[in-house]
Order: sequence, then structure tokens, then C-alpha cells
Amino acid sequence: MTNFNETNVRELSLYIVNDGQLYTTRTQSIINNLSKKYQKGTFDYDKSLKVWYQVATEGAKKYSKEFSTGNDGLTMFSVDDRKRVSEILAEYYAEQIEED
Repeated sequence: MTNFNETNVRELSLYIVNDGQLYTTRTQSIINNLSKKYQKGTFDYDKSLKVWYQVATEGAKKYSKEFSTGNDGLTMFSVDDRKRVSEILAEYYAEQIEED
């Protein structure tokens, strides 16, 4: 069982989903790539979590720059927080991946 902070997870996931720059620079291409894998039948949920974890980490850094000192995003959002956010992002974008 992981120990994540529900408030931090909610805050970071909402921030990532609603940030236009992150969407255009990272999320959109990830959705396209995962959609291709889904269509080919090679989609692997566990592997997709690694990609979403990278987005969560990038989002944590960006959040920190915007709302804090700029260099504490990885301590502000723990590894467990970011892993949970990656699961939320995978679930949130699943329908879009399956439809593209």
C-alpha cells in the first residue's frame, strides 16, 4: 500500500490536466503514441504508467516554479503522490486513447 497525500494528488492532477502548455508539449503526443499502440494491440497499461509518471514529475516541477520557490517540486509531491497522479492521468485519458 502506498502512502500518498490525497490533497497533493488532487492538486497536481488537476493542475496537469488543466495546463495548456503541458497538454500541447507532452500529453498530446503521449496520447497519440499510446493510441497507436492500442490500435496495434501492443498497448501495455503498466508501461503507460511510466510515461504518465514522467508527466506527473514534469507537472510537479512546473507547479513548483509557478507556486513555490521553483526547485522543490519533487519534495512537494512525493514519489507516491506522483505515482498516484500517473494512475489518475492514465484513467483520465483512457477513453481518448481508445477512441483515437
